[in-house]
Amino acid sequence: MSDCIYKIIPESPNGDISANADKAIAYLKRKTKPEDITFTDHGKTAFIDCGENLASISCPLCDAELSFDWWGNAMNEAFENGFSELSRTLPCCNRECSLNDLKYDFPCGFAKNEITLTNPKKEPTDKIIAKAETILKEKIKIIICRY
Repeated sequence: MSDCIYKIIPESPNGDISANADKAIAYLKRKTKPEDITFTDHGKTAFIDCGENLASISCPLCDAELSFDWWGNAMNEAFENGFSELSRTLPCCNRECSLNDLKYDFPCGFAKNEITLTNPKKEPTDKIIAKAETILKEKIKIIICRY
């Protein structure tokens, strides 16, 4: 059976949850009872994926499905500049959009740091997430990952 991992990242790729991560970890540990909980500071912007859960990627502007070939090329270009520039012209509607704002099924994102919950006994509910945002002083995004 695969692990279920919840990655908690700032909603904005430039967000930073490091200042209050210890408080949030203590709270999340009490409320979700994970097998393991960690904080990772990547030192720079990184792509935070959902592992085997990624099924499709769509344009948030026109809802067209984007090919994994196009996305892979866009990600390679963004990686070359350290993910400092995420804006790309989309092939479907020829409009600009951040790679962070694409509709990933399951959600993915970009972040400099993250809190990771491994196999929590209790799923992080909306109420738990809202309290974590208050502690972190940052809007957050949850990436549910399976490997």
